[in-house]
Amino acid sequence: MIFRYIYCDDQVLVELSCIRPCMESNRKSDCSTWSVHKFGGTCVGSSVRINNVADVIINDDSERKLVVVSAMSKVTDMMYELINKAQSQDKSYISALDAVAEKHSLTAHELFDGNDLATFLSNLHQDVGNLKAMLQAIDITHQINF
Repeated sequence: MIFRYIYCDDQVLVELSCIRPCMESNRKSDCSTWSVHKFGGTCVGSSVRINNVADVIINDDSERKLVVVSAMSKVTDMMYELINKAQSQDKSYISALDAVAEKHSLTAHELFDGNDLATFLSNLHQDVGNLKAMLQAIDITHQINF
């Protein structure tokens, strides 16, 4: 295995290229190169950064790619805060959830248009609705059961 490290602000992104020796098999598919990219945090924290990530993926000439994308910058912390507020019956979790949705909506408006934007916003609305229902349940029961 060959490891290449890509840095983005304070986060290390690991690009992993795994090359199998062709001598182990006669099948061409066993001789391909995989690249695994993981992006998250500040690297996907804005539409500009997301476009940069897209360029990295598009310009990777590996035969096979696996791309893992985690939360946008600060969203993981925002999600923990939502849960903590709901569990302590602090109703401000509702406006905090709206802030999470707005962050994603604004970014989507900068990246997409037409049907792509409509589809994304529809999915976002559904996901936020599901998350709100979960937070309401946490608010009522004071418990988190996953």
